[in-house]
Amino acid sequence: MVGEGWSGGVLSDDETRALDRCVPQYSKDTFRIPYPHSAILLQPKYKTMDKNVTIYTTPTCHFCHMSKEYFKANNVNYTEINVAADLEKRQEMIAKSGQMGVPVIMIGEEMTIGFDKKRLDELLGLGATA
Repeated sequence: MVGEGWSGGVLSDDETRALDRCVPQYSKDTFRIPYPHSAILLQPKYKTMDKNVTIYTTPTCHFCHMSKEYFKANNVNYTEINVAADLEKRQEMIAKSGQMGVPVIMIGEEMTIGFDKKRLDELLGLGATA
C-alpha cells in the first residue's frame, strides 16, 4: 500500500511516515531512496506550481502564523512583508487590497485575504494529481 502523498513503489503507512520525517523537502521530480534490497522510485503525489508567493503580515496576527505554517508544511517558498514595520509596504498592501486586515497573500497576480486553505490549495496547485 502506498502511503499518503506518494505514488509508485510499495511502502507501508509507517514507512511513509518515517520517510516524511527523513526527507523534509520533496523534489518536484522523481528521485530514488535506497531501500533494503533495491531502490524505490518515488514521485510526490502533490506538486506545487512555480508562482511567486508574498504574504503581508504583522507579528501578532494568528491567521498570518497559520498561513506561514501552511506554506512551510507544503514546501512553498514565500516572501514575508511585515506591514507593522514597513510603512511603504503597508501602503502598497492597502492599495492592492483596499483594506488594512492581514494576512494579504499574493500568489502570482491572485490575491487572497485571510487564511483560506481551500483557495490556497487551488492557487498553488496543491491536491491529488489523480
